[in-house]
Amino acid sequence: MPDLIYSRSASASELPMSAIHSKASAAFAELPIEGVSKNYGHLRTIDLLPVLKDYGYLPVQAAQTSARKKDKIGHQTHLLAFAHENDLLQPTDGRPEIVIYNSSDRSSALKCFAGYFRGICSNGLVAGDGFQNRVYHNIKNIMSFEDQLRDMVARLPEMLGLVDKMKGTLIDGQTGLEIAEQGASLRWANWEQEQFRAWKAKKGGDDIELARGSYYTDTTISDLLGSKRPGERSLAKETASLWHVFNRVQEGLIRGKAQIQSVSNLRPSGTTRKCTGLTSVPKSVKVNREFWDVAAAYA
Repeated sequence: MPDLIYSRSASASELPMSAIHSKASAAFAELPIEGVSKNYGHLRTIDLLPVLKDYGYLPVQAAQTSARKKDKIGHQTHLLAFAHENDLLQPTDGRPEIVIYNSSDRSSALKCFAGYFRGICSNGLVAGDGFQNRVYHNIKNIMSFEDQLRDMVARLPEMLGLVDKMKGTLIDGQTGLEIAEQGASLRWANWEQEQFRAWKAKKGGDDIELARGSYYTDTTISDLLGSKRPGERSLAKETASLWHVFNRVQEGLIRGKAQIQSVSNLRPSGTTRKCTGLTSVPKSVKVNREFWDVAAAYA
């Protein structure tokens, strides 16, 4: 069972309330998890929808993690994305979004991110460090969300300006490989470095095995830049726009299928396998934001 329940409609249009409840029921939590302090001010995600609607933003995506402990059922981390109603009226290959990230189990403050949805791969991204606001669950902060939302809406043009810069920036194949490797390092350790570490330890007389875990290789980097659908060409050795390379690698990081090296108790010397997609809300947001910062640095 995957940790992440993830949903957009097939047409990437507004989600009805029933779909939000089905895919992110924790957004409807009436009370926080038991044991919170008296100063904990519960910020219900579902109460934010009318505020967002006043600004013209409607829900288009809902996600939540599974609860590994019984007491967290109904309180787990969840994510909702919102698009402006004007952007839903006409088809487009990309649009800005507001992303809300919250929980009622004390694991996260309420966070508001700038996001972008690219229709061709049905994969949303979350902008990096410069596009985040947060409101802590404190009784003094319950009324401050609208101020944070207003600020984020005002900063969306800045994010779109960076998107335009990425679209207008051409990079060569070597730079594309560098960007893909930096992206890979956000999910996995380096296989060559791990092999060298183990070899050096054994040369020094230590009986050290390879560390258990997953690693990226040159093949992983090539796969991240490879075609994702029929008719696409690999960008591994091609000059392309920074935006094109960013989206190609980001899709591979989030959705998986690139070949990686995996070391386990059953395969202590390592074996090649295809990686799975990200199934964790926090990990998906983290990788998205950090890879945005990687690409933006090249714009």
